[in-house]
Amino acid sequence: MKYRPRLEVLRNGAFFKELTIPQDEAPQISFDADAAIKTSFSCVAVYDSDVNWLTDEVRCVAETDGAREEYGVFIITTPTENKDGTQRTAEITGYDRTYLAKLSKLETRQYFAKGTLYSNAITQLLVASGISDFIIEPSAAVLQTDREDWDTGTDRLTIINTLLAEMCYESLYADAKGIVTAKAKSEVSAENVKFTYTKDTKSILFSEFKAADDTFNVPNVFIVAVDNVDMDEPMRATAINDDVTSSVSVASRNARIVEVVQLDNIASAKHLQQYADNLMLQSKLDAEQRVFYTANEAGHGLHDVVAINCDEISGVFIETAWRCDLSMGGKMQHNVRRALWLY
Repeated sequence: MKYRPRLEVLRNGAFFKELTIPQDEAPQISFDADAAIKTSFSCVAVYDSDVNWLTDEVRCVAETDGAREEYGVFIITTPTENKDGTQRTAEITGYDRTYLAKLSKLETRQYFAKGTLYSNAITQLLVASGISDFIIEPSAAVLQTDREDWDTGTDRLTIINTLLAEMCYESLYADAKGIVTAKAKSEVSAENVKFTYTKDTKSILFSEFKAADDTFNVPNVFIVAVDNVDMDEPMRATAINDDVTSSVSVASRNARIVEVVQLDNIASAKHLQQYADNLMLQSKLDAEQRVFYTANEAGHGLHDVVAINCDEISGVFIETAWRCDLSMGGKMQHNVRRALWLY
């Protein structure tokens, strides 16, 4: 098997040239679903004066017997030049393309009129950030009030994620192709599993696991309220974890642990109830967390549904973070939260 990691420089979105990776060096890719900018990377490369670190991008690729697997497109943030004897190298780190929206700040107060499609407002913000390669899952949700919430100097990523939360969408992320993506939160079920890991002769799963359970302070009753003078009336939604199979439910704990969340705005009463339900479902996931390891595998994104079936661990999980070492034989670390048991 012939394997090599590659760093491809993109100029204006097109391939420009390839950076040379010194022996014993390899790209490191990290993804954290809870971070504002979710994907980051670092690597050492031979210094190349042709590269414009301010405007060029780097695409991380792993190539096995000529087959390509892409792990993201990155904006370079801190290239550090080093010289060891006759070889000049650059330590490079970067973030995915949502970083452009973090850098882009309002120069005047942002205004959106009542009735504007959320998707149109988000599109406007993405384009103003210099992001052209994006996908927004269609939605008919519209702003319920005129919006002028954000002061001069607010970064556009913060505004985008605020609007996405009001739609009950996931926060903004970039996929392995570098496409900036906004999508609705999906139902967790055994029917929408994206990756399955078992212990068999073809398995890429390693026999190494870590567990961390934190149930003491997990709420089981969620009250979400919107009290906005521009709305016709205050809105309120409640979600209760009454699942007898959940260790943190009202029934299991024989106690109501209440969390109250106050929002400034929401797309509709239906979205408000969905927001409360999502908080309740998230609290169930937070109760049981696991870490496991596999061989490197491209295509992982935001909150993928993962099924595992082996002696050490079994069930359906939500992936919340992952990390790849793209060296030959490198491992991929997966951080997951349990969603369902498999019996």
